[in-house]
Amino acid sequence: MTPILFAEATTTFTTNGIGRLTDAISCYVTEQRNGQYELAMVFPVTGQHYADIRNRAIIGVIPYVDATLQPFRIYKITKPLNGKVAVYARHISYDLNKNTAMPFSVEASSTACNDTLQGLKSHAVEECPFTFETDVTTLSGYNQTTPSTIRQRLGGIEGSVLDQFGGEYEWDGYKVKLHKNRGHDNGVELRYGKNIIDLTQEEIISETVTGVVPFWSNMDGTEVVTLPEKAVYSQYAPSYSEKLTIPLDMSGDYEEAPDEATLRAAAQAYVTKHDLGVPTVSIKVSFVNLADTIEYAELAHLQTVHLCDTITVRFEPLNIETKAKIVAYTWNVLSERYDDITVGSIRASLATSINDQNVRTAAAIDKTKTQAGNAINKATAWLSSGDGYIVAIKGQDGEWKELLAMDTNDIETAQKVMRLNENGLGGSSHGIDGPYNAAILVDGTIVADAVKTGILTDLNDKFYLNMETGELVMKDGTFTGLITGSTARFGQGNLRTELTYGPSEGFGGQNALLISGNDRIAIESTAYQVRVVGASTHMGTHSGNTYINTNENYIGVMAKKMSTIAGGNTQMVISDTGVVYISNGRLRDYVGLIGTDETKLMTYEANNHKYLAVYVNGSSYGSVQLS
Repeated sequence: MTPILFAEATTTFTTNGIGRLTDAISCYVTEQRNGQYELAMVFPVTGQHYADIRNRAIIGVIPYVDATLQPFRIYKITKPLNGKVAVYARHISYDLNKNTAMPFSVEASSTACNDTLQGLKSHAVEECPFTFETDVTTLSGYNQTTPSTIRQRLGGIEGSVLDQFGGEYEWDGYKVKLHKNRGHDNGVELRYGKNIIDLTQEEIISETVTGVVPFWSNMDGTEVVTLPEKAVYSQYAPSYSEKLTIPLDMSGDYEEAPDEATLRAAAQAYVTKHDLGVPTVSIKVSFVNLADTIEYAELAHLQTVHLCDTITVRFEPLNIETKAKIVAYTWNVLSERYDDITVGSIRASLATSINDQNVRTAAAIDKTKTQAGNAINKATAWLSSGDGYIVAIKGQDGEWKELLAMDTNDIETAQKVMRLNENGLGGSSHGIDGPYNAAILVDGTIVADAVKTGILTDLNDKFYLNMETGELVMKDGTFTGLITGSTARFGQGNLRTELTYGPSEGFGGQNALLISGNDRIAIESTAYQVRVVGASTHMGTHSGNTYINTNENYIGVMAKKMSTIAGGNTQMVISDTGVVYISNGRLRDYVGLIGTDETKLMTYEANNHKYLAVYVNGSSYGSVQLS
């Protein structure tokens, strides 16, 4: 058909508007399932109505087979080049990006999807010329807590209508239709390998996984369970000239080691559930390249399909067939036929979803490495055996804003989720709402239940922790916390002090906390008391005095000499030979009881010497020369 130009304020498109753009050189419409819906046109600067082609004007075209005329609003016109301009326009439904809906919520029910669509219209800030309809009855609710554009709330962000209820959109002028299934299965068949070959599909076939090697391993890799036959294969494996197996880590499925029968059954269930051996479909059929060929005649029936239609794809060389959907197309407006269609696996429930079944194998797990190496190998095995779905969340401008990697293709049912957006990367085993117990955020924060690594160090090399040897080095830092082990070492080289817990000579070989070394050792406090407290002895300082209290009958000091010092001068010395020396002082007489005996200590002088005499019950027990 010939494109028709309309003024920007037009809301009905039953006339020729400003006029028909009969001089258009080319005009194409591209639409993706729940995604892009745009028009691109090349027009000569000498063409009729060129002066009326301006931003926000509307171009009306029929965008696919059996469709009604659809309006596309111009958003970009390039500068003339060789007498031509390129004109780009988006479907009129993109106008919903310019109207904001205020917060509201809808309780879960079978009519909640329709109630939500009507709520978007009734809560719009500006007048909304669009109408909404749906046949989706998914039992779910809707909760919008902040103002957001209507198109954004329709699909493209977490908690959107598409997110909550699923479905497939059809954009029909100012009418928005959310279908449970937009397309139909009309029995159309694509025989791959006979009438078409696609290089991308060929690569996918060559990388199709045909079997798994299941295993279970404990955290440190000291116990591993595998199958004697090693691999469990798909029923389709014999169809391939070369088998491709991947490791399947089932360690997270069992706390204790499973027996071989349990491991085998779980692996077979995995193979069946994920259709291993059936190639993921990603075929782009280009009719332009097949024009006027026998192959084109055999594919002519594909010119009757619509977006979201289900077709049968038969891989004839493999004798395998599977269902797939029309997920995108390019329509040649002027010639009124498809230039190409894209056929994809039935996987998606949001804007873009890609089956990530076909991943490359990784290195074998080497359990003889350290725990850090084991963690690396385990991560490698987990990632290389992944069989999930990648979902792209789009913003109101149609651009990708967030990526989700999930174990199912439905946000509502997914449990294992990796989430990537401008704030960072997070992982959760509890669904899309978290909690995210593993995360790397853009502000530098790392959150993890467990971290396995080799060496941790800071940017300035002032902190160093070797996880394998246990060596910890801190420069210009302060440690507060708990040290477990037998020895903490301070200092370097020949001058060092050790804090050790172990057998002590002073306690007859019993375990004790010992401060030892060949450097100076001091226990000091300039503001508070210093105390050493044991079960039977207290030693400390108080009010400027030093004391030793004991519950035993004696105090033993193991030393060559015991001295008192005042003003830098030695005042009293008791030597290891038992001689007591007193300088500039005197020893007072003592009368008291030792047990039940009366004991007297008395000093006297004889022959120019001073003596200390000891009397017990009046009898002399000897004397000691003092000077």
